[in-house]
Amino acid sequence: MALDFAYAMQIFRNEQLPEPKNPNRHPADVLRVKYWFHEVAKALNCSAAYQLEKLFEPEHFRRQNQRTSYPNKWGRYAAGDNTPQLKLLQMVEARAPGTQRELQHPLWHFLKRQGSTRPLTSNDMSKLDPNVQTIVFKPLHNAHFGAPRCWVPFSRQVANKLLRHGDLDALAALVVYWGIAKSQGSAKEIEYVATAIYRMLLVVGVLFYHRKLHAELLMLFTTVIFDHTPWAVGRFGIDTATFHFSILVLHSSFEPNREVMSSQAWKAKLIKINNLLSGKMGFDIKFALEPFCLPTWELGPPTRQDWTAWEQQRRYWAWGWHCIFHQKIGKFPPMEVAVDYPVQQGNPCCQGEAWLLIKDRFPKSNPSSAVIFEYGQWPPTEFISERFLS
Repeated sequence: MALDFAYAMQIFRNEQLPEPKNPNRHPADVLRVKYWFHEVAKALNCSAAYQLEKLFEPEHFRRQNQRTSYPNKWGRYAAGDNTPQLKLLQMVEARAPGTQRELQHPLWHFLKRQGSTRPLTSNDMSKLDPNVQTIVFKPLHNAHFGAPRCWVPFSRQVANKLLRHGDLDALAALVVYWGIAKSQGSAKEIEYVATAIYRMLLVVGVLFYHRKLHAELLMLFTTVIFDHTPWAVGRFGIDTATFHFSILVLHSSFEPNREVMSSQAWKAKLIKINNLLSGKMGFDIKFALEPFCLPTWELGPPTRQDWTAWEQQRRYWAWGWHCIFHQKIGKFPPMEVAVDYPVQQGNPCCQGEAWLLIKDRFPKSNPSSAVIFEYGQWPPTEFISERFLS
């Protein structure tokens, strides 16, 4: 039975995220503390910040006038407002092994360093998983043990290896690659890496989905990465509702609500997920789960070439979602995805580069409905008209 399009979009509405109490606090710090808190709570089977504070810091509780008072430090951890000190981290680590690295994961450091003129050091890189290091590093001169290493240039093969690894360390490596491409100024390379980052977010996003932090994950990467990427056909347009639904679609056949999974089962799942994202099992999911760009009409009326480039990516994307909503297997896109307008010779201008220069003059709005609802029309208008006329 086909899903009702409008009804689905009413269910998946954009979340209104709370405004940070400290506007100067980096969103990576907010998210990493929340992520750590949820993992600690799950590991110790505690459902409230009160329980964790009483467990780790019982000396905070005072009984006065038949009432119990306490500073609610852990409530602020739950909200991501404060970062726990090392002493408390080590105390928690002793009771819940592995949680300290989630707070101190190199991913958060790499995200905070984007835009900094100071390069990442070899010590920063050494904190990545050794298996990820074997993907992104190679000996500088020779292969003897301890030889100086350099980064492997980014390529489709490197991206696929990292996607098959499918964890926060692989995501952190992609963030570094994006920073390198950004410093070199290649718009095509920047977009290529940003696309790989978005695919990786769909893979690891299920870990944040279980903690109800997937919306904040997307907004963090939108703020740090995607809004600073010169997308060829516009500006990054994926919203929290679309991201939420995309995670469910990608993981739906692999029990998205199953939080605990063995490493062997996760590796087998990653193989199938990467087959879906690469189009090996049909192009419907591949196109639907690509980053979608909104048109940059704020720059002025588009040329025919600009409109053709944007409409072409919209049609592939809309067709993929049409197949998903109607539970059809879309092996290959139909003829309706073609835009029947002549394209001028040469590559169209990168609309995203111009957008980056003026985006601060156009504050972003947060529409209540998902972007699929506004731009997911299928079939395209001219094909509907032709059918009525025939």
